[in-house]
Amino acid sequence: MGFYGKGRRLYIAGLGVLIITAATAAGYFAYMRPSPAYRNTPPVRDIAAVERRLSAAAASGNIVVHELGTVAYDGFAAPFWRVVREPKGAVGKRCFLLGSIHGNEPAGVECLLRFIERLAADERLYPDTAFDIIPLANPWGWVHNRRKNGDGFDLNRDFSSCRGQETRFIRGILDGRRYDLALDFHEDGGASGFYLYQYAEKDSSAIRAWLETLRAGGTPLDREASMVVLKVHEGLIRAPMWTLRCVQLARKLSIGNYLRLFNSPRVYTIETPSRRPLEQRVRLDETALAHFLAAP
Repeated sequence: MGFYGKGRRLYIAGLGVLIITAATAAGYFAYMRPSPAYRNTPPVRDIAAVERRLSAAAASGNIVVHELGTVAYDGFAAPFWRVVREPKGAVGKRCFLLGSIHGNEPAGVECLLRFIERLAADERLYPDTAFDIIPLANPWGWVHNRRKNGDGFDLNRDFSSCRGQETRFIRGILDGRRYDLALDFHEDGGASGFYLYQYAEKDSSAIRAWLETLRAGGTPLDREASMVVLKVHEGLIRAPMWTLRCVQLARKLSIGNYLRLFNSPRVYTIETPSRRPLEQRVRLDETALAHFLAAP
């Protein structure tokens, strides 16, 4: 039957086994308890600055800031915030936005804080769009510039097991809700340029056209990034549905995986190169956010 028959099915099955094996190994290391030195990492960012900006935005009356609870570790406590904007009229679109599930990737937090401030300042902005925004998904990691949370969990492999307190807050928001669009903001320390993940969509032509516009305008696109068997091509990594099912079977779902399986037909993980200055990374995030909010 050739590659397009039995051979193709065996090939896909083999790739599935590889993904499960790799995800399981990654998960083992994700849940190793941190050393005392890890917990004693000195803070590099101030959570109070985020709180002040959110409080000022909430004072406008155009957004609502909810404290869902407290993320607490020995000697550390921070609110877990959910920011909501509901249109005054009919809802045409619902969007979910999340920043800094990895604490050493701060550009998404700044992008979303600026966006929240814009929504607060102008109720005419995206007048028919409802927003659920988690501006800071990993408060301990962000404060201490660490990828993982205070228990040493990689939260972006935790959406099956929900061991992390932060993951449980996020799942509590997502469970039972549907969104037209979901964006998850990340950074890649090894990337030479901008790229993104597209989850289980058959058509990538519109995204490729936009990426080509970025490239033509001077934005470098990454050509080297990969995730197990998935490879970037001119700034785009496409994750077919079967890869999501394999990771689900291994119980190592990322937030992007989870959103696509249960919450939204259009999910994208935005990746900016950490080697670029922070302001450049924030502007790339803002460009991506504006593009996807304007897309039909």
